[in-house]
Amino acid sequence: MNPLGLNASRFLVALDAQGTLSACGQLEPKPSAVKVEFQELRTLIVAKSARGQGLGTSVMKALVERAGSVPIFLTTLRKTIPFYARAGFQEIPLSQAPRALWFEAAAGTVVARLAANDQLVVLCNQPRFSS
Repeated sequence: MNPLGLNASRFLVALDAQGTLSACGQLEPKPSAVKVEFQELRTLIVAKSARGQGLGTSVMKALVERAGSVPIFLTTLRKTIPFYARAGFQEIPLSQAPRALWFEAAAGTVVARLAANDQLVVLCNQPRFSS
């Protein structure tokens, strides 16, 4: 989870039968002077005990529906591409990502390499941004 830009009012949550938080996700709108240009998937987390049950996929689908036709971008580890690809996301070159994501992607690249021994990638759910 990226701790930057957290806003409880934007969270979509999934609770188990006992009312315990099992999964959550958040889209952050990125407005221009006129409209929301894109949304960034800032958070998608599934509790370890709830993984493999389709909750992450359900939350992702609901977030994509919530965004409508507005493109969604995210930065993530390369190893998570298959999960996001099932939801229609494709890797794009950083040069095609909105400039608002460039600093985060650059900083995240260092963290991904050091903390996870992985590469950070930018994904988008709109084919026009795909390479």
